Amino acid sequence: MVDFQKLPEFSDHKDFHANLFYLEEHGLISSLAKREHSIGAKRMIFTGIITARGLDFLEDDGGLSAILGAVTIKLDRENIRKLLELKIESLDIPQDKKRGISATIRDLSSDAMRHLCIKLIDLGLDSAPDVYHLLQTWLHRSAGI
Repeated sequence: MVDFQKLPEFSDHKDFHANLFYLEEHGLISSLAKREHSIGAKRMIFTGIITARGLDFLEDDGGLSAILGAVTIKLDRENIRKLLELKIESLDIPQDKKRGISATIRDLSSDAMRHLCIKLIDLGLDSAPDVYHLLQTWLHRSAGI
């Protein structure tokens, strides 16, 4: 616990308590004693403690929040098949070839589908310069620049 009143070199600064409230609003500290708005009185946090989120913020690796907040994306065979069929449908090839490729994908065993996915990921990674250009273009457009 920190008694902020014992830090006069900091607590006398005009923005000190506003910054403490800001840190508290973001869950980086938890105030143990504070004075909220009252007529004519300044908002103050007298004592506080850093939170787990605050400690994680200070860590270069993001701490446990980086691990616990990880997002795992799982694509099952059916979802992958649908993604591939959508891509095939968008290709500029004859419709009978599209149907043939889609049928072949539907008939793939789990091992064959896994092998195909690995090959497609390898192909995507081999095209990294194009991916970089695509990301730059997409991020530029989404940012409204």
